[in-house]
Amino acid sequence: MQGEYDNDPYTNRGREIIAPLNKLNPGSATFTVLAGLDHCWTRHVSLEASVDKCGQGEPSTALIDSILSFLRSGKGEA
Repeated sequence: MQGEYDNDPYTNRGREIIAPLNKLNPGSATFTVLAGLDHCWTRHVSLEASVDKCGQGEPSTALIDSILSFLRSGKGEA
């Protein structure tokens, strides 16, 4: 998962691991972009509004909601 307005080039490499993971275990990995969220998982109205304001946006439950949805789907079972 990645926030839509998270533009950190060092930590945003999630897309790169999807193909290798799915090659080892087909269908096991997906990549999700959480709309309007920054690197600190707070919501902003635009990318411009989020610049240099990590964690200073509106609180959001989008991250935890996505994690819980994934866990409830059963896809996270080993």
